[in-house]
Amino acid sequence: GALYSSFSYEVYENFVYTKLVDKNTVSEEDLARYFNHTKQRDDIVKFEKTDEEVSKNTLYLLTPLRGIMSIMVVLCGLAAAMYFLKDKKEGKYNWMSERKKIIPAFAQCLAALVPGAIAVLLAIGFTHISVGFARELLSMLLFVIASSGFCLVMCMLFKKSGNLGAAIPAILVVMLAVSPVFITIDMLKPVGMLFPTYYYL
Repeated sequence: GALYSSFSYEVYENFVYTKLVDKNTVSEEDLARYFNHTKQRDDIVKFEKTDEEVSKNTLYLLTPLRGIMSIMVVLCGLAAAMYFLKDKKEGKYNWMSERKKIIPAFAQCLAALVPGAIAVLLAIGFTHISVGFARELLSMLLFVIASSGFCLVMCMLFKKSGNLGAAIPAILVVMLAVSPVFITIDMLKPVGMLFPTYYYL
């Protein structure tokens, strides 16, 4: 009855009056009172983590939210990396040496990641899945730095904005599969460790 209370009560009422007792024996008020007294009140599914404290008000449907939002943050950084490669191709950084171009690339990714990170922190606070403000802030700070580095590596690997843009969907799918968003698969841990979301989650 926790998911569909009105429907489950109708099924319950029909079963009682059809199979167990006559309507003249038990009134509808008594039947409803007994149903409301005994129905499921706790969460159907409970998640417990040994390494952190989660608010008791957390809904189990919200638990993957942190992982999904962290992947969206990385997407912001990858988009910024793609635009950096586009600007680089257009010659906007020709006045810099190839080694020094790492600085604007990192800065551009970082600038794109920060607004997304702030939005995630606000969402975590509003959905009661926070493990404490200081811990969330520190974790997000490290995650943003790691994600900036990851996006910078993607710039170096793909070199062209078109190539990176074509690879972004595949990167996101792999990240979703190997990061502990919904479940943790031990055999995929070595692959998951290549992505910043693995360490954040």
